[in-house]
Amino acid sequence: MVTIEFTPKSIEDINNTAEYTALQSPHFAQKFVKSIFKEVEILKTFPNIGSVVPEIVEQEIREIFY
Repeated sequence: MVTIEFTPKSIEDINNTAEYTALQSPHFAQKFVKSIFKEVEILKTFPNIGSVVPEIVEQEIREIFY
């Protein structure tokens, strides 16, 4: 079973980007956040599509750039 966890830094980055985007378009800010979480869900079905995190070098810990 695959467990997906976000680092506190990643959540902070998502929130900061959403807040900045919301200044121009609250609709697209919300759409952006939803799309990130949807993209990461792919890891549940295909856990090896993400890249191994170079700083950690453990095969079971992956990252997706969005």
